[in-house]
Amino acid sequence: MRISFKKFAKANDGEIEINDLTVICGPNGTGKTYTSYAVYGVVQHFSEFFDYEISDSEINRLLEGTPVTFNLSGEAASFEKRLIGASNSFKSGLDSYFSAPDDFFTDCEFSFELREDELHPLDAFNQTINIKRVGTFDLESSEGSGDLLVAYSGASSERVPKQIIRRIISSAISDSLFGKSIPEPFVVTSERTGVALFYKELDVNRNAIFSHLAAAEKVDPIDLLGSMQSRYARPIKENIDVVRDYSTHSKKKSFIKESREKFGYIFEMWNDLVGGTFKDENDLLTFSPRKQRGKPKVNIPLYIASSSVKSLFLIDMYINYIAKEGGLLIIDEPELNLHPDNQVKIARLISRLVSAGVKVLVTTHSDYLVREINNLVTLSKETTSQKAIMERYGYKDEDLLKPSQVNAYCATPKAGLVKMGISDTGIDTSIFDDIINVENEKAQDIFYSAQD
Repeated sequence: MRISFKKFAKANDGEIEINDLTVICGPNGTGKTYTSYAVYGVVQHFSEFFDYEISDSEINRLLEGTPVTFNLSGEAASFEKRLIGASNSFKSGLDSYFSAPDDFFTDCEFSFELREDELHPLDAFNQTINIKRVGTFDLESSEGSGDLLVAYSGASSERVPKQIIRRIISSAISDSLFGKSIPEPFVVTSERTGVALFYKELDVNRNAIFSHLAAAEKVDPIDLLGSMQSRYARPIKENIDVVRDYSTHSKKKSFIKESREKFGYIFEMWNDLVGGTFKDENDLLTFSPRKQRGKPKVNIPLYIASSSVKSLFLIDMYINYIAKEGGLLIIDEPELNLHPDNQVKIARLISRLVSAGVKVLVTTHSDYLVREINNLVTLSKETTSQKAIMERYGYKDEDLLKPSQVNAYCATPKAGLVKMGISDTGIDTSIFDDIINVENEKAQDIFYSAQD
């Protein structure tokens, strides 16, 4: 999928295409976070941006117990037009998505592009949707048929609003067309340390309700709804929600944890990086550092753990409980609060997640992270010394990245988002090299002047 935009806040103009690993670099204030959050919003809600023409008569037949067939091949043929409507739908919701003032994104433009191989109108598709105490929708398409068969069993039409039925069928049509081309995303925001620290206090809706009820002599439902609007961009709010629901999520297993032996190389790197385990003890999130010989094992409340531990908490949740095969992990500044050696390790963790089938998008200021990615790209080329170098520095096959797996972009103040070159030695690092060269020259001048 390619996402293009114009006049998009500080990100200005640009386009981005998701690869196995997508890296966005650039100075502060150039829209890297805006871009990553927009990618998350597009991918997460992509199927919801499409409104297929589903007539009242088709809905009535469904509710009467008669299955209805929708032609997917026909939908695929007119998909370019639908993409225009989808991009307008996404743009119209940007103010709410970013919790920005009304009309903040008025002048921006968005457009989406899917390659031909990203549409799958002839693939097999099966989905069952249960509406509690109402009824069940069964949606099925056999391979090669190009038709989606929808059947309903349950309550009468009085219990099922037609708009909900349209949304269910539209989402199913989109899901069947896209197949697995649209990955299931999870975002780790740069505000994650604050989320891990204040997640109980950040229940905005609950606090707003209490404040409104305490202050009002008479409750106004409209004012109450207005007070419940989040003051955070939706990715941040969703980080708050997922941390608050840790006890529920921790009862599940990611596809990585379900095959722990197969993906041992991920846990090996992760355990070395995080240095302990997270737990929920009596509704209190804690961190247990790896036990040291001769010292007792301790559990530290997460709110007093180190900033690096808090920074890694959401990534731990993803690896252990949330990750789905073929998913998309978006991390805003993975190097946040990490020492340079751990910035190198998280670059290798990212490459190992890519090897496991997870797509990863990162924004970064870290020269260490980008240089390690470049090492992994360079090492992917088979040479007579490749294995010896890998053994010397402890690299595994799962660390390696082919140049074709990597897309890189530089966010710039004037030109917007610009695609960076990828070669056999990785990403063009001039954005860092120029600064480093200036600092080295400055240090030499200061050193020699001090000798006078």
